[in-house]
Amino acid sequence: MRCEQGRRVSGRLTRLERAGSALRAPSKGALECELERIKGTREESLGREIHPSAEAAARQLHEPLKGSRLRRAGVSTHGKWRTLLEWQARRWLLDFGTRFGQTGKFFEEFVKPRGATLGLRDYLRMGLLPPLDGLYRSDLCANDPAIFGRYKGHPMYRQVEHVDGVLLSHGHIDHLGCIGFLKEDIPVYTGLMTALIGKCLQDPNPTRVDREFNYMVPRDCKESGEILETRKGPRVQRQYYVAETDPALAAAMEQLREFWS
Repeated sequence: MRCEQGRRVSGRLTRLERAGSALRAPSKGALECELERIKGTREESLGREIHPSAEAAARQLHEPLKGSRLRRAGVSTHGKWRTLLEWQARRWLLDFGTRFGQTGKFFEEFVKPRGATLGLRDYLRMGLLPPLDGLYRSDLCANDPAIFGRYKGHPMYRQVEHVDGVLLSHGHIDHLGCIGFLKEDIPVYTGLMTALIGKCLQDPNPTRVDREFNYMVPRDCKESGEILETRKGPRVQRQYYVAETDPALAAAMEQLREFWS
């Protein structure tokens, strides 16, 4: 059987080699003509005007739906994968990621939002988080308890009393980057690999609010009342539910228990 398979493979290779030997590079004149044709096609397409209906459609994508709090978005957007899905008494978040485009307008690698000391203030003021009263951790606005009162006139302001959980698709920052701001009792439902990625991303920066994916570092006000500081005591573990069907993963999760905690 092995010999027979070897002959078959050898035969395929031989036929491929013979077929390849029949290929010929185009002549110089033919190549120049083809390049000129491609260049002319590109210039023609660049010179065309955008149809007015296309411009209107692009604008409409960024306008809110009439009679709805939802906004059609995603055009020219990197990050900010957050969807609040509601029906009857249920409310779920589909991912809750970082908004890269808006963040880049005000911050860069060495200039970050002051989440560790000012909590939600920079994130709400710069439009990095939507003003959803009741969705976020109370310790992150302990230095400014009336912060949401200033956003009641904001078009995206509303009160969110309860969220059943976050359905987290995968472990990229534009999908999980803002989970650390959510209330402690909001669980996350995801796969094992995604849960472990979040833990690995957080451990090197355990006190950065925008990295508190798996466990939270509680904060209190300093005596001045304006600045937050890390509270002494244990971390608060966020509840994760791993959605896996492979029986072998049960043993793996038991082995990972020490790493997780």
